[in-house]
Amino acid sequence: MARVSRKNPQEVIMPESPVLFKAAGYVRLSLEDKDYGDGGSLENQTAMIESYISKTQDIKLCSMYTDNGYTGTNFNRPGFEALMDEIRQGKINCIVVKDLSRFGRDYVEAGNFLEVIFPQLGVRFISINDNFDSFNLRKGEGIVIAFKNMINSFYSKDISAKMRSAHEIRQKNGEYIRSFPPYGYLKSTENKCKLVVDPEASETVRQIFRLKLDGFSVYEISGWLNEHDIPTPGHYRYVKSIFLDKRYKNPQIWNDTTVIKILTSTVYLGHITFGKTRVNPNKVYDTKFQPKEKWLVTENAHEAIVSQSDFDKVSEILNQTHERIKKRNYNKWDNPENIFKGLIYCGDCGHIFGRKRNTSKTGHTSYAYICASCKKGRHDKTSRRYFQQKDLYDVVYAIIQQQITVCADVRRVIEKIRISDSGIHQRTDLEKKISKIQGKLDRLPTLKLKLYDDYCAGIIDEAEYQLFGRKFDDEKTEFTVQLEQLNSDINKFMPEFVDDNRRVKAMEQFQNEKTLTRDMLLALVERIDVNGSLTVTVTFRYRDEYEKIEPYIPESEVGANE
Repeated sequence: MARVSRKNPQEVIMPESPVLFKAAGYVRLSLEDKDYGDGGSLENQTAMIESYISKTQDIKLCSMYTDNGYTGTNFNRPGFEALMDEIRQGKINCIVVKDLSRFGRDYVEAGNFLEVIFPQLGVRFISINDNFDSFNLRKGEGIVIAFKNMINSFYSKDISAKMRSAHEIRQKNGEYIRSFPPYGYLKSTENKCKLVVDPEASETVRQIFRLKLDGFSVYEISGWLNEHDIPTPGHYRYVKSIFLDKRYKNPQIWNDTTVIKILTSTVYLGHITFGKTRVNPNKVYDTKFQPKEKWLVTENAHEAIVSQSDFDKVSEILNQTHERIKKRNYNKWDNPENIFKGLIYCGDCGHIFGRKRNTSKTGHTSYAYICASCKKGRHDKTSRRYFQQKDLYDVVYAIIQQQITVCADVRRVIEKIRISDSGIHQRTDLEKKISKIQGKLDRLPTLKLKLYDDYCAGIIDEAEYQLFGRKFDDEKTEFTVQLEQLNSDINKFMPEFVDDNRRVKAMEQFQNEKTLTRDMLLALVERIDVNGSLTVTVTFRYRDEYEKIEPYIPESEVGANE
């Protein structure tokens, strides 16, 4: 908008320069789209966006964002999320796409972005093929765009159904179409949908079955694998560049779940099993496991690693073990609350402790906490990292009771100081200092106003005006700091100093508790570290509040576990 001079209302000073939009191009290609030629390829989408922006004067292309192989039925895509981060940081205020289907095929979510989120963020949205520009909307165009988004959504569901049907046909024909091969196999270099035996990993699979047939428990098998430094399936795939998932970049430890998964997988018999889960086409994240009778199995699709007889023997052993555990008078409803859940950490390796239920042959049940990382042999075996729940309960309860006592003693100490002659004298002295400093602060605005009047009257020049102005500002800062410190000092003589302390309030609400409870732990404890022979360190909540009362803790209690 042009600005008019106040001296001459008719004089136009200068028109403002055109708005320059900082644009980002967004391109997307899903797995389904790759089967429909290269008309919508990432390169063609990019070229179209660059050509469009080069002919538009008020838009500058700052960056391009790409999602290759991601569906349009949801917006959980790394490229799009990075683009939204740039928008929230104010680096981008315009998005350009080839057409609306590249932006998204969920018409509800796409409409939410176009009609609510982007307008609130001040973002201009342009879809080239749809001739849509959110800053130049024509009458009735919003309805057309909503209709197009709906068509894109139905198209996506239709394509998904066709792709699912095609995948089922391929799997029935013995093709393996998942992203990466199961542990023990590789994808054939001649046919990517055919599995071939991986000589190295397949030997580990055979060893796992041999150990089970030799009488090893699942727990003992995972320990054996860790002791022999055999990489886990995820880490093995990463090291061999089969599947580069950064979660498995560093060495992992074998666990019982992974071992059982291998011992029960029919893929090692040469079979391909699919249809274990089914996705609700109307809900992106609604995946349900299917009953075993609905699974589809293609037998002898690839070379077997384990013989049928060995697989059957192992299955029988696992079933016998399962039945034996069930007969140990185990009642799943007789399961005391795990009050330490999520709070106990190994002081040596940092992993969280898990609770283990032990049922003896006589039916006696006990609970213990164990570090799953250390027990697998990844760390020093000389330290004890297996603790009975009762022992841990007693130690932690004693530490908490000690802290409750500390807070009660602090209240008595501060109350004694507050009503003593020296305490009253100190409070009176502080009140006088506060009044004096507050008076100086209150006079500063008047002094600054008089300084300005002297400058306007020509009594002082500009240099003196600036010099004294800075002096008053420095004094204001100094007085404010002094006042904050004095108020902090005098607060210690007020009942609220203890009453409002969150650490004291949290502790005192449990001072009459005779047992350790989950509520008590969640309210007071941040974490519990355990190492060595039951050496327990409890980190309590409200540590900053603890520092306020720490000077008043009796010397005999200064060493309380914090």
